[in-house]
Amino acid sequence: MAGSPLATTKGLNKLTARQVSLAKPGTHGDGGGLYFRVRGESRAGVFRFHRDGKPTEMGLRGWPAVTLAMARERAMDARRLVADGIDPIEARGKHRKALAPKPTFGQCTLDLIAGRGVVLKCIVGKGM
Repeated sequence: MAGSPLATTKGLNKLTARQVSLAKPGTHGDGGGLYFRVRGESRAGVFRFHRDGKPTEMGLRGWPAVTLAMARERAMDARRLVADGIDPIEARGKHRKALAPKPTFGQCTLDLIAGRGVVLKCIVGKGM
């Protein structure tokens, strides 16, 4: 698997949680495409990869909501997807869409009564 982003772990996990929490403004690499971007008091994990030959960044949410360990885990998941030829941003979007709440029959009925026309979406969404 030479050349694969998963082929080696050399150079991963370069930062400590303390280094991230005390980091000065700028971009700080943890290895394997994971970076922490610091702007003022704001810190956020970012995964960098190439999509269609272009450099792309995927946000991993802000610190401390996402810890260093969680960011590393999310970056590893994203590296696996990239290695399999899957865009991690699109995969995340599909996952979020699948988790989105579906309208209930009661909600569709209330929308129909209110004249919002959302009932069509409810009917089409049920496969009728």
